[in-house]
Amino acid sequence: MDEEQKPTLNKSLKDYEDWCRAHNLGNTNSPISRQLYENRALTVETYIGKFRKGGVKGVLPSEAKNMTVAEALKRGRIGNVNVRKLITNLRDKFV
Repeated sequence: MDEEQKPTLNKSLKDYEDWCRAHNLGNTNSPISRQLYENRALTVETYIGKFRKGGVKGVLPSEAKNMTVAEALKRGRIGNVNVRKLITNLRDKFV
């Protein structure tokens, strides 16, 4: 790796870690944190369709469906549903 690439990688890693901190994702080494970061611009509905069990869509409030993943992580709860938990948790207890 040449010297020109190092600052870009360091900045990229710093951006990722800063984003994780801003969205209260504690473990930056977690595959879920990385997946959320890489797909942060997707709508919640698209993200859940790609990465979560289909039944999660049934409990997803309509207001959350068109939010980005980043917006939903910041917001947390929408109505009486913890949307943050729906997108960060792989367990199928929600369906």
